[in-house]
Parts: sequence; C-alpha cells; structure tokens
Amino acid sequence: MSITGCRYVFIFAQILKKGSENYGQTAAQNIKREQNIAKYGEVKMSDKCVIDPERECLGLMKARELENDLKDLIRQNRESHERFFERLELLEKQEGIQGEQYKHIMEKLDRLSGDVKELKAKPAKRWESIVEKVLGLVIAAVVGFALARLGLQ
Repeated sequence: MSITGCRYVFIFAQILKKGSENYGQTAAQNIKREQNIAKYGEVKMSDKCVIDPERECLGLMKARELENDLKDLIRQNRESHERFFERLELLEKQEGIQGEQYKHIMEKLDRLSGDVKELKAKPAKRWESIVEKVLGLVIAAVVGFALARLGLQ
C-alpha cells in the first residue's frame, strides 16, 4: 500500500473511530491546520500510487469506500434516530391519553363506591322502619290490653 493510500486509510479510520466530521481534531488543531494551509497552501494528494504511478492508489480506493460507508452509517443513524424519536413522541402522547383515562376511571370508581354504600344502607333503613312499626304496634297492643283490663272499654 502506498504512503498516500495509508494516509487516506488512517484519516478515515480516525473518522470512523471518533465519529466526527473534523477527523476528531480539537479546535486548536483545526486553527493550526488552517494557519498551515494559509502559509504553505493545501496539500494535494495524487490518485496514483507513489510506488508505481501507473497504478491507481489502493489506499485511496479503500478510503473512498470507507467514506461511502461512513456516509451510509450517518444516514442510517439519522434515520434510526428519527424513528426512535417518533416512537418516543408517540409513547408520550399515549401516556397522556392513558393518564386522562385513569383519571376518569378513578372518578367513576369513587361514584360507584358511593352508590354501593347507599345501596347497602337501604335494606338497613327498611329493616329499622319495619322494626319501628312492629314495636309501635306491640306497644299499642300492650297499652290497649292494659286499658281494657282497667275498665276502659
């Protein structure tokens, strides 16, 4: 592999490793690079092999493949992130809907609980009313019997 090709492979390996468009360089390194370009000019790399100029640079071809792979990975990553955030947004909406449904269910449960207590109390009230009437009749019968014995007819 040629020196130029090796350099291309090294640069794109750094891109893949660091996942950065500036080849993982810091701001200071980028400034220094810009200063060197301004001072000496941009370094142009040949498409031909340094060792055998008749051949294409194998490292350059590999670098281009890596560059295309990186672009594909970035596109796939962006698409998967979009799908992930769409699903997250959908889940948040569903959670809000479920929260409202839960609130309504709890309100209905409270009303039903009150109705059940009221229904449970009705037979007891009826029983008390019946006992009250029977007791009143028994007392009236005893008083009537006592008055009849005393001579009041």
